[in-house]
Amino acid sequence: MKTKLIFSPQLAQWLLHSGYTIVELKPKRDCENETVFVFKEEEGFYDAMTRWSEEKEYGGYERNN
Repeated sequence: MKTKLIFSPQLAQWLLHSGYTIVELKPKRDCENETVFVFKEEEGFYDAMTRWSEEKEYGGYERNN
Protein backbone atom coordinates (compact mmCIF):
# COMPACT_ATOMS: atom_id res chain seq x y z
CA MET A 1 0.00 0.00 0.00
CA LYS A 2 1.35 3.42 -0.97
CA THR A 3 1.04 6.19 1.59
CA LYS A 4 1.61 9.94 1.75
CA LEU A 5 2.69 11.98 4.76
CA ILE A 6 0.63 15.10 5.38
CA PHE A 7 2.04 17.72 7.75
CA SER A 8 -0.82 20.24 7.57
CA PRO A 9 -3.71 19.58 9.99
CA GLN A 10 -6.01 21.70 7.79
CA LEU A 11 -5.25 19.62 4.70
CA ALA A 12 -5.56 16.38 6.68
CA GLN A 13 -8.99 17.43 7.97
CA TRP A 14 -10.14 18.37 4.47
CA LEU A 15 -8.90 15.07 2.98
CA LEU A 16 -10.59 13.10 5.76
CA HIS A 17 -13.90 14.91 5.19
CA SER A 18 -13.48 14.25 1.46
CA GLY A 19 -13.43 10.51 2.13
CA TYR A 20 -9.71 9.70 2.09
CA THR A 21 -8.29 7.28 4.65
CA ILE A 22 -5.82 7.99 7.44
CA VAL A 23 -3.84 4.82 8.11
CA GLU A 24 -1.57 6.11 10.88
CA LEU A 25 -0.79 9.11 13.07
CA LYS A 26 2.82 9.79 14.01
CA PRO A 27 4.55 12.43 16.12
CA LYS A 28 6.56 14.87 14.04
CA ARG A 29 10.26 14.09 14.44
CA ASP A 30 11.45 17.61 15.20
CA CYS A 31 8.43 18.60 17.33
CA GLU A 32 6.67 15.78 19.15
CA ASN A 33 3.75 18.08 20.04
CA GLU A 34 2.75 18.10 16.36
CA THR A 35 1.24 15.24 14.37
CA VAL A 36 2.04 13.80 10.96
CA PHE A 37 -0.96 12.25 9.22
CA VAL A 38 -0.29 9.18 7.07
CA PHE A 39 -2.89 8.83 4.31
CA LYS A 40 -3.48 5.91 1.99
CA GLU A 41 -2.87 6.97 -1.62
CA GLU A 42 -6.24 6.36 -3.25
CA GLU A 43 -7.64 7.22 -6.66
CA GLY A 44 -7.97 10.99 -7.00
CA PHE A 45 -5.83 11.69 -3.92
CA TYR A 46 -3.40 14.06 -5.62
CA ASP A 47 -6.20 15.78 -7.51
CA ALA A 48 -7.93 16.37 -4.16
CA MET A 49 -4.76 17.91 -2.71
CA THR A 50 -4.54 20.23 -5.73
CA ARG A 51 -8.22 21.15 -5.35
CA TRP A 52 -7.69 21.99 -1.64
CA SER A 53 -4.70 24.16 -2.50
CA GLU A 54 -6.64 26.05 -5.15
CA GLU A 55 -9.66 26.53 -2.89
CA LYS A 56 -7.43 27.76 -0.07
CA GLU A 57 -5.61 30.14 -2.40
CA TYR A 58 -8.81 31.60 -3.82
CA GLY A 59 -10.74 31.77 -0.55
CA GLY A 60 -13.05 28.80 -1.08
CA TYR A 61 -11.92 27.01 2.08
CA GLU A 62 -12.07 28.63 5.51
CA ARG A 63 -9.12 27.93 7.78
CA ASN A 64 -9.79 27.60 11.51
CA ASN A 65 -6.76 29.51 12.81
